[in-house]
Parts: sequence; C-alpha cells; structure tokens
Amino acid sequence: LVIDDCRALGIEFALNDFGSGYSSIAYLRQLPIKTIKLDRSFIANITQSNEDLRLVANILGLASEMGCELVQGYAIAQPMQARPLG
Repeated sequence: LVIDDCRALGIEFALNDFGSGYSSIAYLRQLPIKTIKLDRSFIANITQSNEDLRLVANILGLASEMGCELVQGYAIAQPMQARPLG
C-alpha cells in the first residue's frame, strides 16, 4: 500500500470525521491509521444525552485499547493559530 510506504518514511495518517459518511469503523481494521478524529456530531450533545455520552465513551475505550492516548478538538479548545517554528 502507498500508506505503508509513506509510514516507512515517517509520515502518519489520521482518519478524520470518524464514524460519519465514508469514515467507517471498518477502516480501523483495513488501514494502518494511528489517529482518529471523531465527527463533531458525536460530541455535540454528550452533556445532554446519555446515549451520545455512551457512544463517545465506547469509541474512546476502543481507541484506548488500541494505544490512543492523545486528544484534540473543540471539546478541549477552539482552533488556534500555529506558532512559528524556531
């Protein structure tokens, strides 16, 4: 796979909008993905909906079992300007 060749060069890939549209959970099995980004629709109502909270908790539990230890997104902070290198 081209993805495997890129990973050999140190390039990593993220699966964006995980769980929505074409971003199926089956890709976790098929592709060497290191990072998933949950679709905002999954987290929008986790403080009001026990079902949404359980769904996100289960996805995070699965990600944790797969070694995911980092998070990013609107639940933590709004997008920020990049800092200049150096």
